[in-house]
Amino acid sequence: MELCHLGEFGLIGRIRLKAARRWSQILLGIGGDAAAFRPTAGTVLLATTDLLVEGIHFFREIPGFRLLGRKCLAVNVSDIAAMGGTPRLALVSLAVSSRERVEDIDALYQGLEEEAERHGVTIAGGDTSLSPGPLFVNVALLGEAGEGKWVQRSGAKLGDVIMVTGHLGASAAGLEAIRSARGQEEEIGAKQVRQWRRFKEMETSRLEAVERAIDRHFLPLPRVVEGRWLAVQGWAHAMIDLSDGLASDLAHLCRESGLGARIYEDKLPISPWARVVAEELGKDALALALAGGEDYELLFTTSRAGEVEQAFIREGLAEVTAIGEMVAEAEGISLVRKDRTLVPLKGGFDHFRVAKEQG
Repeated sequence: MELCHLGEFGLIGRIRLKAARRWSQILLGIGGDAAAFRPTAGTVLLATTDLLVEGIHFFREIPGFRLLGRKCLAVNVSDIAAMGGTPRLALVSLAVSSRERVEDIDALYQGLEEEAERHGVTIAGGDTSLSPGPLFVNVALLGEAGEGKWVQRSGAKLGDVIMVTGHLGASAAGLEAIRSARGQEEEIGAKQVRQWRRFKEMETSRLEAVERAIDRHFLPLPRVVEGRWLAVQGWAHAMIDLSDGLASDLAHLCRESGLGARIYEDKLPISPWARVVAEELGKDALALALAGGEDYELLFTTSRAGEVEQAFIREGLAEVTAIGEMVAEAEGISLVRKDRTLVPLKGGFDHFRVAKEQG
């Protein structure tokens, strides 16, 4: 069935039936002119939003509507995590063709609800509109953080150690794998990788690495627990999530903090999955880690690196790696190569620069 047969209010009613209330402070969800909630005493509110556009951020056959829904919410959750907060309430807006299949929108909201359940988020409203062309999905997310227990990009201090959670480059590697096969396969998705002509002759262990990289591109893992722990302890002086790539996001943090940075190639935790994909496709794993984007790991600075490493192990949190240090602004942002040469660190994703280059 197409949306034109269901109608806008039929769609809203269908969405309302799926939306579970997971936050006790919600007073009114879908159905009013606005959502209503009571903020938790002693907290500050955090707000973020991300817009995903078909043809820019995703293609409708990649990854499918359910996984698209999960990713749309996850990237917003990562923003709240980067400030040490707890995600609470989401507003989801769609601009969609009247000829879109109702089943596809159902799958989109199934994914949104799955990710919302994972993080205790309530989808409490949003908006719908007709789109004459591509699908637009916008998620606005509210979160909470303890008073004085939230982290900005602007607090880094001279001499701070720069640390990052997890591994880098897997998402970008997954995207490169998809791009290498798109147009050659009838259906793209992690479950079909073993049948893709591009990869089906690959040995099993390397094929599994490609699948894991594609999984990571489709399903980010926001570091909510790690971000909140760092904020509560007060050990992260500045923090940002890695959405546009390490090089770009580190530059944001440096600019807001009025400092420079130096990171070391031999300390970067490059994903082993990214290394396999890079080898198979003739790509540079270092470039994927530095500029690929969409890792959604946490990059932060601290004066207590050793204690952070030990505490993350003790608490069962994500792996964390020291990759460099904050330096004077006049020294700029640089990468120390394995041969100890110093090169300026540039790169990362910029929507409008990409559009200019493609134009």
